[in-house]
Amino acid sequence: MAKTDTSDHRILVQRARAAHLAGKAIDERADNSANGDDQAMRRQRLIEGPSEFRAARVDRSRKALDR
Repeated sequence: MAKTDTSDHRILVQRARAAHLAGKAIDERADNSANGDDQAMRRQRLIEGPSEFRAARVDRSRKALDR
């Protein structure tokens, strides 16, 4: 059971790191003429991906899809 907890934790850490790196890359290329709210919304949409494809992604758990 401890092995599962460790691998689950590692997956969560990897997801957080990937989201952070993607966010940094998006911020570097952001449209600076847009206000902060628009930039944040665009950033989140890019990180999450199109809604049509979220259910098909194998790297997302069912819990993440239900929110």
